[in-house]
Amino acid sequence: MSTSIHRHRQPRGRGFTAKYNQSKRAKASQILYDSTVS
Repeated sequence: MSTSIHRHRQPRGRGFTAKYNQSKRAKASQILYDSTVS
């Protein structure tokens, strides 16, 4: 999936990747927060 995005290099694809990375980072920080609390 990521390979096709890199290959096409569309603005929409890039925006999707940025949003995906942002959600991934938020999820990771949430997991980190949960592990710190518990």
